[in-house]
Amino acid sequence: MEELANYNAEAPPPDPAGEWATVQEELVSRGNGAMGLYDEVIAVAPAEVEGQLATLRDYSQNVLDMAEEATSADEFATELGTPPQDVLTAATELNDYITEACGFGLTSGE
Repeated sequence: MEELANYNAEAPPPDPAGEWATVQEELVSRGNGAMGLYDEVIAVAPAEVEGQLATLRDYSQNVLDMAEEATSADEFATELGTPPQDVLTAATELNDYITEACGFGLTSGE
């Protein structure tokens, strides 16, 4: 889980003012890397967090698909919207578990 947390923490935010093709390429590249890490973590995750990880992985795949299909940053942002409540809840629960069990947060890597 630490590798996934570090991957998330070290991800530079895309430049929203940048050329969409460049931003899109960065999003897709980072997203593909995250999918592999999610799969690795889910394979060995404790039962307490398998569901949360699967929810986050599925949502991340949906976001990746949106990024790949969008023709502009505006289209991507409109399609993306706000994460559903189950995704927000899964992220909070997973972060709480990792913080307690591992001593670092999902987005902190520390």
